[in-house]
Amino acid sequence: ASKHRHFFVDFTNPRRLWAVTVSTGTHTGDLVLPMKTIPATGKKYESAPEVQSYRFDEAGRCTALTAGYVADRDMGNTGGLGALFGILHAIGHPLPDVLVKTVGQMMKKRGVQVGLGAVLAGVMALSAATVTLWMKVKEYESEK
Repeated sequence: ASKHRHFFVDFTNPRRLWAVTVSTGTHTGDLVLPMKTIPATGKKYESAPEVQSYRFDEAGRCTALTAGYVADRDMGNTGGLGALFGILHAIGHPLPDVLVKTVGQMMKKRGVQVGLGAVLAGVMALSAATVTLWMKVKEYESEK
């Protein structure tokens, strides 16, 4: 079952609606995935709060949906993961860390501490690269 809450219209796009959802359930039947089938475990699942967005066209039809963006990794029993990744974790069939965890989370799990300075330096480097790329795109667009 999913419980949607906190609906609000995007202040930058009146055709986008945001919501927060929490899902719960029990794994009572086979979970059939492309790579394998996981037999029922009877385990309960409670997601962390996940943010979703819905975009609508001029006729009011939903044209896009985003989901699985975890708002608080400490809630639920999904290991901080959203969507199917969280469900798999909760029923005891998690995907490998390299597919679902950040580098910092994997290092912490292995006992490696990452200082705030290193994190901030990484964020600043990524921000600088993003701004540089944005400026190059703008230069390219103005040359057309």
